[in-house]
Amino acid sequence: MAGALSGVLQHDKIVQSIKLSEDTTTSVGAEVKGSLLSEREQEVIELLAQGLRDREIAKRLFISERTVNFHAKNMLFKLQVKTRVQGVFEATQQGWLRFESIMDFVEIVND
Repeated sequence: MAGALSGVLQHDKIVQSIKLSEDTTTSVGAEVKGSLLSEREQEVIELLAQGLRDREIAKRLFISERTVNFHAKNMLFKLQVKTRVQGVFEATQQGWLRFESIMDFVEIVND
């Protein structure tokens, strides 16, 4: 029960944090103004927000799964979070994710 409640609360925080800004129109992986993330880390977090797994991200970016994991770990360190969900949440809070990526993530959390 506590896990389900935690998931609902996390979902609510993400939904509340969605802000439409000029940055929502950037292409996947484009440098986002003010982002601490590299262009590749930005690509990885956007694909994570769309619900893709490491294998799918690796195929889309033409890199190995190990490289995806490397970029994800760097992203978590830079964002000072422990999980990928927290990373997506923090990037959303900072306005570093496109609106489409965020909505894909919200749909996944709802399912």
